[in-house]
Amino acid sequence: MNDIAWGLHADAAHRQAFLDGIGDIVVACRDRATPVRVILNSYPLTNGAPGQTEPNPTQQFLQAMSLDAFALATGHLSSFGHQLWAYAMLKNFDLSPIVSSATVGATPPRAVAADNAVISAVSGAPTDFSFTRKDGALPINFGAFQLASLLTWVPYSAQLNQYVLRVLELPAGTYAVDVDGRTLRTWTAAQLGAGVNIGPDIFDPWWPRSPWGAKSLALTGMTDARHELHVQRGLAQGFLAADPKLGTIGSQLNTINQRIIAVQRAVATPYGMRFTVRQVP
Repeated sequence: MNDIAWGLHADAAHRQAFLDGIGDIVVACRDRATPVRVILNSYPLTNGAPGQTEPNPTQQFLQAMSLDAFALATGHLSSFGHQLWAYAMLKNFDLSPIVSSATVGATPPRAVAADNAVISAVSGAPTDFSFTRKDGALPINFGAFQLASLLTWVPYSAQLNQYVLRVLELPAGTYAVDVDGRTLRTWTAAQLGAGVNIGPDIFDPWWPRSPWGAKSLALTGMTDARHELHVQRGLAQGFLAADPKLGTIGSQLNTINQRIIAVQRAVATPYGMRFTVRQVP
């Protein structure tokens, strides 16, 4: 595929070899005693009108070849391919759409119900009270402008990522919800009484406003760092075979990777977050 992308083998013979390989994989998966679902990961598709030859005929060749491959398989990834693939896999696990849910009452302030969460240390008045929420799991987020891109097309928020806050018995008015001292946004008493999904950290297009949004951002960066380590390990193994330090280099890279994994697990672990619900003008 890389050779085709570079224009070295963008010809009919290599196109057919690619399609034959895809076809063999699909048939082998289909004909197993327990069939295997096929999800085709294509070369990234490019924009351009069908038949376009300028400015890059190789890209158009790849697009046409990928479309031919889709006719042989049962799935296809768009420009959001990795996230769509992850979403499809998670949906197949039959996960609950609710990551965590907390219901509190305002008159007087108290814990009412929780699903995969523990509510404690409730204090304050009906129009200004606080509580600590420690969840068994936290919602995932996808960085800046996620509402304008991924979440517009992939229903993570409703089907896999509901992080619910419900506040009963609030006097009429508008209320801000703060978490660890930062304001998420405001809702009416009626909206909070019905329950709101605060999992998608879409309150600021540039930076996370919630602890769970910040955790997702940190985990993404660490995952990217681990990917880069794997790339460099492959380069070292491929081009530094004569270096007597190669074994030590590989061992050190493995150690760094394991340390990053430990940090990722620490970051992903929920802690008791302090929520405040307060009436605003």
